[in-house]
Amino acid sequence: MTVSRAALDEAAAVLLPGYLELIPLPGERDLNARVRRADGRLVVLKLAATDADRARLDLEDAVLDRLAARTLPVKTPSSIERRTIRVAGQPRTARVLAWIDGDAWTDHAMDDIDLWAVGAAVAALDAALADFDDPALDVPHRWSMPAAGQLSFDPMQLPAECRQFTVDALTRFRRELSSALERLPAQTIHNDANEHNVLVDAEGRPSGLIDFGDLDRAPRVCGLATLCAYAVLHAGDDLLAPVLPLVAGYHREAPLTVAELDILPGLLATRLAMSVVNAAQQARDDPANRYLMVSQGPILGVARQLGDALGPLAVCRLRDACGYPAVPASRKVVTWLSSAAADPAPVVAAARPDVNVLVLPAVADITDADAVAALLSSSTADLAVGRYGEDRGVYTADEFAGPGGERRTIHLGLDLFVPAGEPVYAPFDGEVVAVAVRPAPQDYGGTVILRHETADGTPFWLLLGHLAHDVTTRVGPGQRVARGERVATVGTPAENGGWQPHPHVQLFTTLLGRSHDLPGVALRGERDVWLSISPDPNLVCRLPITPAPAQRDSDWIVHHRRTSLSATLSLSYARPLHIVAGQGAELIGRAPLPRPCQQRGACRALPSPCHGGAVRTGRRPEHQHQVPASRDRRVRPPPRRPVPRPAQRGLLRQLRQRGERPGAAPGSNTHRA
Repeated sequence: MTVSRAALDEAAAVLLPGYLELIPLPGERDLNARVRRADGRLVVLKLAATDADRARLDLEDAVLDRLAARTLPVKTPSSIERRTIRVAGQPRTARVLAWIDGDAWTDHAMDDIDLWAVGAAVAALDAALADFDDPALDVPHRWSMPAAGQLSFDPMQLPAECRQFTVDALTRFRRELSSALERLPAQTIHNDANEHNVLVDAEGRPSGLIDFGDLDRAPRVCGLATLCAYAVLHAGDDLLAPVLPLVAGYHREAPLTVAELDILPGLLATRLAMSVVNAAQQARDDPANRYLMVSQGPILGVARQLGDALGPLAVCRLRDACGYPAVPASRKVVTWLSSAAADPAPVVAAARPDVNVLVLPAVADITDADAVAALLSSSTADLAVGRYGEDRGVYTADEFAGPGGERRTIHLGLDLFVPAGEPVYAPFDGEVVAVAVRPAPQDYGGTVILRHETADGTPFWLLLGHLAHDVTTRVGPGQRVARGERVATVGTPAENGGWQPHPHVQLFTTLLGRSHDLPGVALRGERDVWLSISPDPNLVCRLPITPAPAQRDSDWIVHHRRTSLSATLSLSYARPLHIVAGQGAELIGRAPLPRPCQQRGACRALPSPCHGGAVRTGRRPEHQHQVPASRDRRVRPPPRRPVPRPAQRGLLRQLRQRGERPGAAPGSNTHRA
């Protein structure tokens, strides 16, 4: 259907006599216009298609009436008038809705939009419709995601750039996702929260949600997938970057289950595939309606990247964004490896629990054999190691470049510096799952991946990298290996990617659907996700060392408080506290407090006296004690400095014994409370 100005003018003359201005608006099937009435107020005029289902129109009006009676964080259109009129000699249903001020997403840069608030707003609307039902929701329509498997199309009629993506996405939906949706509860959802229907104000906060023409009865995760799908189309290099705050905001308002998060990436792909198929079919029927192709350009631009972006790693990132473990099995694996029952054999002969270890600094150039040897010779240590979790600057190859210019620098393994040719052993009974030679500079060189199991059968994997190339002749996929069995030897720099000889030892709680192409370093922004995927490998080596301390900024703290704490437990400080240690009801913060918490029974946050600019324990800043003479001429003694209680002194003593400064500036060695 093409936009007919004459039809809109005729309808406006009947419903809005004396109107001052009419501007046509795009639409899929309805004719729409923004109209300025005679009294100056703006309204939306909607002229339904001649074959419009009256029951669906009744459904839309009923939902708008329901939402008008609820308090929501965003505005929704309210119905002003509905009437059947004759337009061009044919009966048409015309409606007048209230106009909602706001801009479309596309009018703002994605970084300027409060995506967390957008996700929370959609969740609030879903919650308001959770108990709404209507028989018209049973009428099938082309945008119902549970029915996506019934879409019929000729792949050769689709654009070549996204043909394979579309076929793959809908095939996966039929095989896996359709049955998963059937196990989830269904409810009424908006089903079309795209970048044109979610309105934002000048500050980028959500102000309105419009267009209720695609209402559906489906699991709520289908509506969330629609919201996320159109956000992906306007993302930068990291396609999932805008999705994470949307999902986290939704989860804050209406907690999502792990089952919903696990299928969300697949449903996101399904929605985009549905858009490709429906747009192709509708454009053939109505080639003059350019609105039907509004999303197709962006989809073509990202289609080839979507397969990787929406894989198993996306599920891990979504779980982490909502406060769940990125890999649910990680805790079981860590618990078992920490127990005496695990009893691993040394990976190399020198890596014994009682060895004297030299921890190389993160800035050490581990490609320089002389530099590593000099560090080792200047100490009494028997073994030099590169720590797990440290932020390194040595990864200069193009393969370490991430989205937006960020580089992968967080080391996920444990490096054991021993001479080339030293034997490398399997720490447990297990099976070889992959063997490869990766010869690129700063890559793994010879690589083997072993599969092991905990006592209760939970699988985990061990990657051994920087090995000699003859590993491919020593072991092969499917081969069983015994605890302490030799599986490889340490490679030379010519074999191991150009590094000083050492095996790279890395744990995995999931292989993410990959083979040997697993990263050994991660982006800083994905640190928590990867530390769940790849826990500390020293659980296997059991050397007398600790992981490198994590550096947490205020954005990380705020995000994790929002995902981990109920709103009823939020802290009443304008500037969030960075707590570095605590015991019982006593917490020690890195920075001075705006004011001490005086509530009886509340957890008290104490500034650390080790911080140079900190407020003394129990003492307010001096300006809070100054009283103008005109108001109070009494002489007031200065506030006393209370003596720390035994529990506080004990906490500070423990921190100092560990070599930490609880009040140190950001970037110092601190532990999370």
